[in-house]
Amino acid sequence: MATKKEKPVTIGGYSDLDLVKLFINKETFEKYHHFITKEAVLEETWMLLDGIRDYYADHPASEEIVWSSFRAWFLLKNSSKLGPVRTSTLAGIIDGVAASPDPSEDADELIEFFVSLYYASKLKEHGDAVLMGRKGADIADAQELIDKYLEDKAAVKHENLEDFLDFSDMESVYDKIYRTGGLEWRLEDLNVSVGPVRDGDLICITACPNVGKTRMITSEITHMVKQLPEEDRRILFFNNEETKEAVWNAIYCSYFNKTDDEVSKDVKKYEEQWNKEVGKESVAVLHRPAGNVKDIERAIKAFNPKIVVYNQLYKVHLFGHHKATEAEQYRLRYNFARVMADKYQHVAIAAHQAGAIAAGEKRVTQEMMYGGKTGIPGECDVIIGIGKTYDPADKPYRYLYIARNKLPSGPRTNPVLREDSEFKVKFEAARGRYVTTEFK
Repeated sequence: MATKKEKPVTIGGYSDLDLVKLFINKETFEKYHHFITKEAVLEETWMLLDGIRDYYADHPASEEIVWSSFRAWFLLKNSSKLGPVRTSTLAGIIDGVAASPDPSEDADELIEFFVSLYYASKLKEHGDAVLMGRKGADIADAQELIDKYLEDKAAVKHENLEDFLDFSDMESVYDKIYRTGGLEWRLEDLNVSVGPVRDGDLICITACPNVGKTRMITSEITHMVKQLPEEDRRILFFNNEETKEAVWNAIYCSYFNKTDDEVSKDVKKYEEQWNKEVGKESVAVLHRPAGNVKDIERAIKAFNPKIVVYNQLYKVHLFGHHKATEAEQYRLRYNFARVMADKYQHVAIAAHQAGAIAAGEKRVTQEMMYGGKTGIPGECDVIIGIGKTYDPADKPYRYLYIARNKLPSGPRTNPVLREDSEFKVKFEAARGRYVTTEFK
């Protein structure tokens, strides 16, 4: 980090003069100045940056600084409180800025460097506090600083308003909703209620343990996989719930509509069929019992899937949020899945435990989700509850409840069934399939 010295110094090829010179342009100053902190620059530099801000405020018509005019204005405004020595020093720095060439680095690179100085100083302070045994100093907090640094670094490159604004394009909107179709469900009950799913959607499947969440997901994704174009036929199944062999077995049984005993008796035949129809490397299981958000994003970036399954999302480890409330940590996990789905353009499907209150109930609502009275529902586009009763006659059946649905309608969606609707379906657990009882 830059230290307090009598004149600006060059650090790693960068100078405070370069930073001040960069802000000769008002548009550049308004775009970047809020990334610069007092801790990252020399005291004199910070005074000049304050001066540039005030200069633009006093001269709203000015789009660019003329250094001779700025020098006269700045010294007239500040000389009485600076004293002769400091006034002379700052006048010399302004003259140096005016005489110096424009920075050779692009603006993003220069700002990123000064952002890194600030966070480096904060990490050093934090490390010193831990080493000194200061009460409340936790080394885990360093990760939060690193996360904030990465967020600010990414934001530097995306500060153009045009990067965020989306203007009216009706043809594109309705082409995506109606003509490109999205992915249909195996269960017709979900086609007429939820409708097709598309890139960016976040679907949550919630039920009590051992009701059939994983089989519900494998039943559906093995129907969706062949709807994907061959060049985009990739599904990532993140698993922290059961063994990877159990997940693969569920996937195979769902796809072939066979029991594990049937598949195991002719593995070679089914493997050849899988490789031919689906593709050997079209589905990948990321088995990480202690998996975290960084593991998942690395896998998403490397594999570029069109469907990502989280089994279970609420148990994924976060970074830098250990001081957040439990409710907020749950919400952050779902916000992560939503951001990933939008950023990398895929459908996200998450399994989530329902609380004990849902045991034996047909209708599993979002309030019955573990942590469901928090911000989780607000992050989800669709929430489907799976209910199971204790009635022996109901053993083969499950009850689907569309607790939330904010997806746009599809060409086959029944408006009456879009939300707050219930469906009785048959659960063929051994074959990993859910089968409709109401539709052909």
